[in-house]
Amino acid sequence: MAADLGALAAVATDHDGHRAALSPGYDASVALVLDQLERAGVAAQLHHFRIVKSESLGRGDLVALSGPPLGPAHLPAARSPPGYVTAKLVAIDPALGPGNESTSGCEPEDFGPATRGAIALIQRGGCPFIDKVRNAEAAGAVGVLIYNQGDQPARHGLMRIFLAGRGSDPRISIPVRTTTASIGQRLVARAETGVELRLVVESRQQSWPEVSVVAEIPGRSAEALLGGALLDSVPEGRGRHDSGRGTAAGR
Repeated sequence: MAADLGALAAVATDHDGHRAALSPGYDASVALVLDQLERAGVAAQLHHFRIVKSESLGRGDLVALSGPPLGPAHLPAARSPPGYVTAKLVAIDPALGPGNESTSGCEPEDFGPATRGAIALIQRGGCPFIDKVRNAEAAGAVGVLIYNQGDQPARHGLMRIFLAGRGSDPRISIPVRTTTASIGQRLVARAETGVELRLVVESRQQSWPEVSVVAEIPGRSAEALLGGALLDSVPEGRGRHDSGRGTAAGR
């Protein structure tokens, strides 16, 4: 496994430092795995599918239309649809303070009638980000602002999130931005007395063809064991551990 992890890291080093999907580093990762399987005498094939890639067209914006300014500590969520909305802010089931166990937005019941036509202010924690956004959209929210959980020191700052859904399509249509725990907590208090935000995401989403590697080892029974692992990395890293460990273990 150590040798396989080193080989995957070397692929990333040779290809702009990452192995993200739709990149030359990912193509080289596919070639590496196919070569290793062939050397081991295992038949493999490529499974073709399509993946949605979101391209940022600008930083966008997040502005409070009354009271103190929010500052620059906010980002668009990766794979957020584009959008330009101005609406009241509604805080969704906040659980503030150290050691909190937030599940803000994880259940449809978290969203009351006031969510319709509003920007939902949702805290990190408890379930995938995409589930929170889907619940907000189903409740009628026109935008989502997700703030860091604030339960521990590592969860206070500005976070980059990826709206990963089941399959290749996140199936959401409202814009999503993120901010810090500090700004989120201040906005919870301001939402109680009424505040409007302008939330802007400038992006373009396109569907692109991609492949994954599928291999089968013949057995001696009718039952089958299925194992899988991610082969790509995030654009910010080589993916030696996430997801290199899964790839190496699977091989």
